[in-house]
Amino acid sequence: MSRTLFRLGLWVILAVLAMHVLRQTFPESLIVDYASGDLLSKAAAMGGLLLAAGALTSVISKPKALTTHRCIVCKTPVRKGTIYCRAHLRNLLSDEHDRRHFPRTNG
Repeated sequence: MSRTLFRLGLWVILAVLAMHVLRQTFPESLIVDYASGDLLSKAAAMGGLLLAAGALTSVISKPKALTTHRCIVCKTPVRKGTIYCRAHLRNLLSDEHDRRHFPRTNG
């Protein structure tokens, strides 16, 4: 949620800056009527509020570093991104190696 708010605030501010540049570059175009100075200042304020809300929620929210990843089989803590502990991973790889290289024959 905090990342979404923060990114949305950045996108709004980026859009406001782009509209401001277009207004200054083409003063006789129709964009001046659509993107008035009042509208751009309100949009910039909204973008700032979204940035602040994203920063505040990231400070308040529970950090994800406290969650531990565990082995599926024995429930021992493992590194992030892994499913099995080292011992169970070795057993699984050994069984798969044996299955592929030494197939059972039914005869």
